Amino acid sequence: MEEIRVLLVEDDAAEAELLGRDLRRIRTFSCRWAHVATLAEALRALEKSSWDLVLLDYHLPDCRGLAGLDAVLRAGGDAAVVVLTHHAEEETALEALRRGAQDWLPKGELTASLLERAIRYARERQRVLRALAASEERYALAVDGANDAIWDYDALRDRIHISRRLYELLGLAEGVDQERPAFWFARVHPDDRPRVARLVEALLLGALPRLEMEYRLRGADGSYLWVLCRGVAVCDESGRARRAAGSLTDLSARKQLEEKLLHDAFHDPLTGLPNRQLFLDRTRQALAAARRRVEERCAVIFVDLDRFKQINDSLGHAVGDAFLIAVAARLAETLRAGDTLARLGGDEFAFLLRGCREGEDALAFARRIRESFAAPFVAQGAELHLDASLGIALGGGEGESAEDLLRQADIAMYRAKRGGRGIEMFDRDMHLTTRRRLELDARLRRAFEAGEFVLHYQPILTTGESRLIGLEALLRWQAADGEARAAEAFIAAAEETGLLVPLGWWVLDRALQEFAALLPNLPPPCAPRLAVNISAKWFAEEPDTLVNRLGDLLERHAVSPHRLCLEVTEHAVLEQGARVLDTLARLRRLGVAIHVDDFGTGYASLSQLRSFPFDAIKIDRSFVAELEGGGESAAIVSSLVTLGTALGMEVVAEGVEREGQLDALRALGCPQVQGFLFSPAVPAARLPALAQRLSGAA
Repeated sequence: MEEIRVLLVEDDAAEAELLGRDLRRIRTFSCRWAHVATLAEALRALEKSSWDLVLLDYHLPDCRGLAGLDAVLRAGGDAAVVVLTHHAEEETALEALRRGAQDWLPKGELTASLLERAIRYARERQRVLRALAASEERYALAVDGANDAIWDYDALRDRIHISRRLYELLGLAEGVDQERPAFWFARVHPDDRPRVARLVEALLLGALPRLEMEYRLRGADGSYLWVLCRGVAVCDESGRARRAAGSLTDLSARKQLEEKLLHDAFHDPLTGLPNRQLFLDRTRQALAAARRRVEERCAVIFVDLDRFKQINDSLGHAVGDAFLIAVAARLAETLRAGDTLARLGGDEFAFLLRGCREGEDALAFARRIRESFAAPFVAQGAELHLDASLGIALGGGEGESAEDLLRQADIAMYRAKRGGRGIEMFDRDMHLTTRRRLELDARLRRAFEAGEFVLHYQPILTTGESRLIGLEALLRWQAADGEARAAEAFIAAAEETGLLVPLGWWVLDRALQEFAALLPNLPPPCAPRLAVNISAKWFAEEPDTLVNRLGDLLERHAVSPHRLCLEVTEHAVLEQGARVLDTLARLRRLGVAIHVDDFGTGYASLSQLRSFPFDAIKIDRSFVAELEGGGESAAIVSSLVTLGTALGMEVVAEGVEREGQLDALRALGCPQVQGFLFSPAVPAARLPALAQRLSGAA
């Protein structure tokens, strides 16, 4: 496997860790990388060692902007350079490419697969450029006229002689007419002709010592060839040219490469569609036009494929990419003239519609998009029925930016996805909801810093004797205003703000601390286990770091690993795939039990149970709620109990609130239960009395 030496220049340690994680995930080649935090360190590293690629942060403590790129390019030898930034703008990106960078990547959208493709393409572009530079060097050492066309102008006769090479390049036959300068000026592209005439005149008048210009010449087939024209003149006593001569060089290869580099900078490498940067630029233009003319009102439609991650996890990324290409082609068929379709990243696409007089126009177009998903998609021999959620935002108001419009469409799309309606139009209510969510986010952060979160515990009992065998830690927000909120009221907001992972570690730390203090105060022989819910976001940390950190917590609070049960939802396992399963396996080797929460609500439950030996499954409360009537819920619970027992797993039924439900679970052989029938979740201080009561009931 090819090894690529990568120098990562990033002053943000967290960003560097994320980039390092993505580099380690690359599978098509191996990366041997080193990290430095400043430009000075980068220049020293480039001086000491040879590198294949430099990942360069746009803003560094000792240098900002493209000056750092210039310094790295001077010191880096043959290393390809990819610039990393939080806010990529088209003009800045173009300038970076012109100066010699091979690519430009926005940090917030990076994934391991995107980084892998960027490195592969940057290396290939660098090889092409090195080959081109070597070719130009060899060309310069050869006889000047070997591959260039030579021209010689006689000003006294107003005649020009051009060597055969130009006729070959343009596919023309030599003739007498070609000696007239007017013949060649007529073949210059109309857009270039005024500039060419002005520079040639300046050379002939003695105002320009040397001529060097690029322009297009029309060939025999009507196509245009880019050429570089160089020349000098010999002047008489009056300063006017008597003679001028020079060369014409074919620039086709260089221009094609430049066009490719510029195209790649603003187009998605997988689908060829415009990327986020180009989409936002065109949206800015559409908004400017809409502010000038009411009839030019525009709309953005945000398209997100439903459950596409499962395709990658089950069929592999190669098949997933093939389906994304098929989706892009299908969406492009709905595109109107003058509109734009872009791939924003992952499984997200966006349409920019111009000339939308009212929301109904955009809604009608969105319905056509949804209808285009009716037929199955076929890629690499697989056939799948896909669906998508769409959000619409109308633009044209004063002070509205392209980023605002895209964000509004994104918000509407999430509303459509959560509501299961497929299409939603952004409105003021969504805006108010978003504002309330932002306010809630701020309150959550303040609450975390102020220590307003507490833990309550709900008992888990055996079905037969109602014997206490476990305690589930449940998070509560005890706000300063006295109101207590269950996790369901704020956990989604905590996840969106990035608070969920630090909050999860706080829950583990506090639960282990309170559990260790509780154990000596419980009546014998009561020795329950502690169950803690873990979010899928928790597994974003590297497995070794996560396992070691949890082991340190258990040791600090003197709690045996076999007393801790981590509860992860079935959806979390499905969404995160193999990465979560690997981490769970490491946790089990530590001695921690793994329980699957809300079991039965996912669509791939049985396959997941076969692929990983979980210690217990918790039957979702939605099935328990309808047990007393028998029927479908009873059959499902019976099957889950039988399945768990057959696989050697414990089975716990959640949400038991009535005696009839408990009797039904006993009849079905469910061994463990929890719910309000026995006790609501209570603070740690009330657990000894609760354990005494439950022990007495036994």
